[in-house]
Amino acid sequence: MTKGKATAVASGRTIAETDEYEIVEGNIYFPPSSVNQSYLSKTDHSTHCPWKGDAAYYSINLDKTELKNAAWYYPEPKEKAKNIKDYVAFSLFFQSLHDATQYTKMDRGSEDPHGNYDDSNRAFLQALMGRGQITLEEGKKILAAIFTAQSNQDVNPAQVTKDDIDSYIAAAADALSPLDFEIRSTLHQQTKQRIYAVVNSISDPLTQMATTRTSEEMFYIKRLLDAMFETHNTKKSEVMAVTGMQALEKRVTKGSGRRDSEENSQLAVDKGVTGEQAEKLLAALVKEKWLEHSQKGYYKLSPRALMELRSWLVDAYNEETDDGDDDWQRIKFCEACKEIVTVGQRCANSNCNVRLHNICETAFWNSKPSKQCPTCNTAWEGKHYVGEKVITSKEEGLRRKRSAGAGAGASAKRSRAADEDEDEDEDEGQQDSGNRRRSRPGGDEDEQPNGQRRSSRRKTPEEEEDEEEEDEEEQEQEEEEEEEEDDENDD
Repeated sequence: MTKGKATAVASGRTIAETDEYEIVEGNIYFPPSSVNQSYLSKTDHSTHCPWKGDAAYYSINLDKTELKNAAWYYPEPKEKAKNIKDYVAFSLFFQSLHDATQYTKMDRGSEDPHGNYDDSNRAFLQALMGRGQITLEEGKKILAAIFTAQSNQDVNPAQVTKDDIDSYIAAAADALSPLDFEIRSTLHQQTKQRIYAVVNSISDPLTQMATTRTSEEMFYIKRLLDAMFETHNTKKSEVMAVTGMQALEKRVTKGSGRRDSEENSQLAVDKGVTGEQAEKLLAALVKEKWLEHSQKGYYKLSPRALMELRSWLVDAYNEETDDGDDDWQRIKFCEACKEIVTVGQRCANSNCNVRLHNICETAFWNSKPSKQCPTCNTAWEGKHYVGEKVITSKEEGLRRKRSAGAGAGASAKRSRAADEDEDEDEDEGQQDSGNRRRSRPGGDEDEQPNGQRRSSRRKTPEEEEDEEEEDEEEQEQEEEEEEEEDDENDD
C-alpha cells in the first residue's frame, strides 16, 4: 500500500479521494470506501489480464454526460493481485497523485510485462496524454526534464536519443494496451515532424472526445466534420477545412431537435449550440490538439485526430464500391505513404483518386520514370491542390488580376485626363480668338441657349479608336472577373 494523497476528478467533480492506494501498471487503484459510487454505474464491458484476471467496468455519470467504461475493478482477481480486489482504477485522463513520493511494486515475477515500469515511465505517459500529441522534439524535452529530476543533473534535450523515445513509447504502449488504448505516430502533412498520440484502439473514436463534452457539443462536432468532409470536399474543390465563419454558420451550429438514435444515448437531444459556445469549443479542440487553426483562419483535423478517426472517416464518408471500382471517394490516401491526405496535391483528372502529400512528392517522383498519374497516366502538373490552398490560390490569382487591371485602368485614366487638358487649352485659345471676332458674322463657334459657346473641334479618328479600345479592354476585364467569381460559387 502506498501512502500519499490521490484523487480522481471528472469535469471538476471529485469521484475518488484517498491517502492510501495501490499502484499497478501505472494506474492508481482506489480503496472502495474512498470512491463516490453515486457517480458510477456498471457496464457489460470486460477485459482479461493474464495475471490479474477479469476486469469489470463502470461508466461515470455526470448529469447528461456518460463517460463509458472510464473506471474498472477486479471482483475476483488472481492470487498475485488479491490486494486490489474491488479497488477502483480510473482512466489516466482523470486520476492524479499529489504528494506521494514512493511507489510500491507487486512481486509479479516473469508474468508481469511491466516490471520495469517506474516513475519516469509514468511521468512520460502523463505528459503525453496531457498534451494530446507531441512531436519528437517535444518528447526529447520531456524526457530531458524527467532524466534531470531522476539524476539531479542537468540533461540537455540534445542528449536524448530517438532510441530513448522509442523505449518510453513502447513501455507506455504496453501499459495502455489493457485499457484499449495504443500509441500511434505519423508525419505532419506540412512540417514533416514525427507526431505521437494516444488513441482509442477499439471503441467508437468519437467517444474519446465525449469524455468532457456535452451531447450538444458532440452533435456540433459531428456537423463540423460533415462540413469539412462533405460540404467543403467535392470533386472540384477538396478543401477539407472550414473558415471560422463557416464553422459558425447556422447550418453547423443549429441543432436538428431530434433525439440521438444510438444506443446508450436515448436522452441526448440535438438542441444546437450558440455562436459563443461554438467559438469556445473550437478553441478547446485546438488546445487539445484535435484541430489545427492555420494562419489564414482555416480549421482542419490535426494529426492526432486523423490517426484517431482514420477508420471512422472512411466508414462515415466513403461509399461502398465493388472490388476494382475506382469511383471518386471523399477520403483518399497518399500514393506514397498511404496516410490520409487533407493537405497536398491531386491528379488533374477530377474523377481520379490519386493524391500526394507535398512532403512525399519528391521521393515519389524520383522513383518514377515520368511525372504521370500512376493510375490514369494524366500529366502531373503539381498545380491542383488539396486543402485550404484550393481557395487561397484562387484568391491570390484574383488579387493579381485585379491589381493588373487596376494598373491598366489607372494608366488609361491618366491618358484620358491628359487629352482632356489639351482639349481645354485648345478651347480656351479658340474662345479668346472668338471674343476678338465676335463682332464679325459667321464665327467658328455656335451660340448655345445658355449663352455658352460650343467648340466646333472634333476628335480625330485616332483618338476615337483609342477610346473604343480602352472601353473594350475594361469590359473584357470585368467579364473575366465575373466568370472567375462564378467558378468560385460553383466550387
